[in-house]
Amino acid sequence: MKKPLNPPATVVRQFAQWQTPKRGACNPDDMTNDVWSWLIETMAPPHAAHKVAGQGDQPSPGWNFCRMGQSETELPDGRIVYIGGEHEDWYDPDFYVYNDVVIRWPDGTVKIFGYPTDVFPPADFHCATLCGDEIVIIGGLRYAEYRDYATTFVYRLRLSDLSIERVETCGDAPLWLYNHDAKLRDGRIICTGGEAIDDGSEYIVENLTTWAFDLSTLAWEPLSTPLHQR
Repeated sequence: MKKPLNPPATVVRQFAQWQTPKRGACNPDDMTNDVWSWLIETMAPPHAAHKVAGQGDQPSPGWNFCRMGQSETELPDGRIVYIGGEHEDWYDPDFYVYNDVVIRWPDGTVKIFGYPTDVFPPADFHCATLCGDEIVIIGGLRYAEYRDYATTFVYRLRLSDLSIERVETCGDAPLWLYNHDAKLRDGRIICTGGEAIDDGSEYIVENLTTWAFDLSTLAWEPLSTPLHQR
């Protein structure tokens, strides 16, 4: 049986201010607040959260942590870094694609960072790979206006200051790759599966190519031999 939602008084007081999503104003923008922290802790969907903490009509979309296509990366010290993700599908009033970074410590402490969309566009169904002191974010479904069907976006999240920057790549890159798997191997991020754009068209097809992204040269390379045969 689900535990009933019982928001603290600080959440009720601040709910109107923070119940809807907001983009960051700087890189990074610490947007940690009691409302979002409570929504992360309870995993309450927007309508349920508004029922117990809101006043007046519920605006949509409502900020929440019940997301699909969100990456989850565990750090050596036990922290978990969550990036982006989407809530519901495009036809739902609470549909929203996030571009935030949420860090959860082993003791339950949470910090939430936002970013301007021109620094880090909304990201869902991407991959996030821990590479030393940074997380490399590759691909993503995104809103249509943030897509580039000619290439796959790569971003770098620096764990030292939590800033994000676009990585300018070279080589033969996959065309708009998303919902794929990624593994770090010998200084390269190996991407398999997922969906991509068929070369020469705008049709979405199953990605059957294994792609390698070299972290030292920032170059893409398609691998003709499947991973399990290498």
